[in-house]
Amino acid sequence: MLGPRTLAALLATAGSLAVAQPSLPASSSPAGTEASAAPACTTNSASVAQPAAATETDTRSPKPETAAPPATSDATTALIDSILDSGRAWLEENFETEELEPLTPEQIQQLVKQLQPVADALALGSIEDFAALRPQAAQLLAWLRTQPWGGPYADWLAPRMDYLDLAAEAVETSRRQWEAEQQRLRALPAPDPARPPAVRPRPTLRFEVVRDRVYRSATSNPTWTRRIAQRTPPPRAAELAPKLKDIFRAEGVPPECVWLAEVESSFDPEAESPSGARGLFQFMPATAKRFGLSTFPFDERTHPEKSARAAAQYLRFLHGRFGEWPLAFAAYNAGEGRIARELDKARRRSFDEIADRLPAETRFYVPKVLATVAARENIDPFSLPAPTPARPLAVAAAPAKP
Repeated sequence: MLGPRTLAALLATAGSLAVAQPSLPASSSPAGTEASAAPACTTNSASVAQPAAATETDTRSPKPETAAPPATSDATTALIDSILDSGRAWLEENFETEELEPLTPEQIQQLVKQLQPVADALALGSIEDFAALRPQAAQLLAWLRTQPWGGPYADWLAPRMDYLDLAAEAVETSRRQWEAEQQRLRALPAPDPARPPAVRPRPTLRFEVVRDRVYRSATSNPTWTRRIAQRTPPPRAAELAPKLKDIFRAEGVPPECVWLAEVESSFDPEAESPSGARGLFQFMPATAKRFGLSTFPFDERTHPEKSARAAAQYLRFLHGRFGEWPLAFAAYNAGEGRIARELDKARRRSFDEIADRLPAETRFYVPKVLATVAARENIDPFSLPAPTPARPLAVAAAPAKP
């Protein structure tokens, strides 16, 4: 649905339009009303085709031309006033005063400028790019937490800081291991020309070999399992997870998969990315519409139950297409077209077989989802069953009015 800031902005706009509507003078004639109702493109030609007498009068006593004010009926004015009054009353009843302040153009410009490099790096960057971006992203997250309107963006960025943190650790670890390897090789005693060595010294490792070994560890399931096990679920998970599980179960999808919302949005229904994704499950507009969510006039991506149903349907479709949960999660993140192309190119059928060909974010994302499911449900995520056909969701009857 529309957020309070959006509603406030709309009400402000509607109010300015209502104030700007001029009313007809009391002496206005029906002819004047008809003239004002004519299309704007015909106004000039109508003013030229005047009677001759009028033209002479205008020549002798020139007067400045003024456009006739547009007509506004009393019913229209009353309707606008009613909408404004109702909207203001609803906002004041449901939100604190500071929540009603819309973003200023300067805030929007600053927000986009700060968030866009993070979004671009996540979409296209390497692990090295993630590591280089980490200090800026950490400062940005702290700044968003201080802004009264920054919560949805902070809750989008916070779970993605895991990727930047691990990338920074991997880059630093690979550098240290490479230096340690070089020092070990330099410390080997020089060979004795009079006696051939019993064991040939190992040739110098290329840096790429050390780096790739560390990166594979950073994107492995054990690394993410240890990391997620050390943290508690987001605050709203206790409230939302049981409801969402019922919906996933009704759609034939393992209810444990609702923890995808922790990885996507920190369980914030209002979470929003600079790329346009929104809600618990971070649907882009096109995918949301594909699975029955409306984005206007009310954005159903922010509705927990409706977005959960769409996410469950999408996951069921992805599992049906790719045949395993790791590939389904990879497609949820990178796009089903990307995953299908990489499988075809590599002539492989599993996530592990194509992981090195996927974007860095996806290589972090899939093990994080699996580790989150394991930590929250105390199960082996690789034992998640395949989806089953959806069943109708039982809806409790509304309580009878007294």
